[in-house]
Amino acid sequence: MTVEDTDLAHEVAEVLTDLRLFGELLEIKNASGTGAPTIDFGVSNWHPEQRRFERERTGFDLILKPRQIGFSTLELARDLQFALLHPSSNVLIIVHDQEVKDDFFARLRKMAHALEALGLSPPTKRDTVNYIAWKDLESTVRIIESGSTEATAQKRARSGTIDRLHATEVGFWPAAEVTWGSLLGSTKLAREVVFESTADRAGTWFHEKVVDLQKGGFRPYKFHFYPWFEHPGHVADPAVYCEPPQTRREQLWEKRLLRMGVSAEQLAWWRMTVGAGSLDKALREFPPTPEAAFASGTDTWLEPEHLERVNDAVRTPLRFGPIIILKSELSSLRVYVDPIEGARYVIGCDPSEGGGSDEAGIYVLDHRTAVTAAVWDSNEVKPGLLGRVVATIGRMYNRAIIGVERNVWRKEKDSASGGGRATLKKLLTDERYPRSRVFHTEDGKPGWATSHVTRDILFSDLADGIEEGSLVTPDAKTAAELASIELVKGQPRVPRKGKGRADDGLVVAWAIALQMKHRNRIPGRVTAQVVGDELDSVSFRT
Repeated sequence: MTVEDTDLAHEVAEVLTDLRLFGELLEIKNASGTGAPTIDFGVSNWHPEQRRFERERTGFDLILKPRQIGFSTLELARDLQFALLHPSSNVLIIVHDQEVKDDFFARLRKMAHALEALGLSPPTKRDTVNYIAWKDLESTVRIIESGSTEATAQKRARSGTIDRLHATEVGFWPAAEVTWGSLLGSTKLAREVVFESTADRAGTWFHEKVVDLQKGGFRPYKFHFYPWFEHPGHVADPAVYCEPPQTRREQLWEKRLLRMGVSAEQLAWWRMTVGAGSLDKALREFPPTPEAAFASGTDTWLEPEHLERVNDAVRTPLRFGPIIILKSELSSLRVYVDPIEGARYVIGCDPSEGGGSDEAGIYVLDHRTAVTAAVWDSNEVKPGLLGRVVATIGRMYNRAIIGVERNVWRKEKDSASGGGRATLKKLLTDERYPRSRVFHTEDGKPGWATSHVTRDILFSDLADGIEEGSLVTPDAKTAAELASIELVKGQPRVPRKGKGRADDGLVVAWAIALQMKHRNRIPGRVTAQVVGDELDSVSFRT
């Protein structure tokens, strides 16, 4: 090989391995539609968000994206690049419907043919409607639908070893949890996995992972979010789009956007976008914050403006407190306020069966102020062990008053061996937690007895506090659960997820803790003021 050949080989290698340069070799069709000219996909044609993501990607990434930014096209280019640079690799792209699959494959084929025409990739040995394989390389890129049912989701995700997974619009997958469960084994040795999606609604698998990532879970994935106002093209003429907001929600959002620093031109663009559709649609497709993307929807239990106020109060825990029972470390306690000597606390506890599909929650409130002190949840802890956990947290918070839910309307889950009774037995008998510090119903039985009547009390009192502004939570997962609760026949219900319902254990635990505050008076202190030989005044402070 001559010096010139060597230099050329190095130059080609540099171009192929750098996605910013590699894009210049690819032809893509402009988003303006049929008959539009094709352009190259070099970095000069990238949006700022795409450039930023390319700098920040880790190989295991989740993107909550706004519309019209081109992340799907960027990742398609990466799919092709990966297959060409890694011989014998298997790249899998999963989309949510047939129309998107056809569009994706048309774009992928155009890119592949552009490279082949330049002599920078071997010819394909197989090119079907959803599958490309190259001669010599033995690499493949395949596009499939996520599956509209749990059964098809399981079948379509069985793809052998996957070296790179590109999952697009995951928020719209009908059975995302099942699909991901089927993919776990295939992606154990994957070098790259990327999820990218706009928001659909609260309570989906994608929403759950966004929340998990924001509080340090779903490792090793990195969360990426790009607010709409960071995009330079989102501006309009304030003289044209000057009509003020028409509803209270729109007014609240404009005030919030102004606090975020949007310009007059950006605010005009926002008004144009809301006017062309609705506020809910604008928040979902062009979210200013991750929480806003999932807070829209007219059938939520709480009005969106109240959910927005709750989200404004969300913050990172002060610390994570390890919970170790019988030498086993369980889920950490999210501590927002450390226990203060002499202060009084109340705890709500919602048990679960601990089988992985139902969440147990524990909520600690300051007895006087109802400020959230600590939060704990797990879907793996059995009812008996939960009794030990709540006793440990109760002692940590000055022997707090504890209310444990007993579902009196679901006897199969309230037997002597499971549910609230098992938790209460462990709490009172084995842990010897003071009986006077455990809530009892009027008939003398321990625990909060949830029935059709008392469930209404739980949710209505919690809603009243949130709507009045006296109740907020700093906990991101609780805020997400609140946003997922829908109104079904006038009653709050969590939507279905997988084979069961989505989680609401933290919301129920919070509501029970609030009842403990309402139903247990804080012990007072008698004070007396004596003037001379006479008792001047006596008061009872609570």
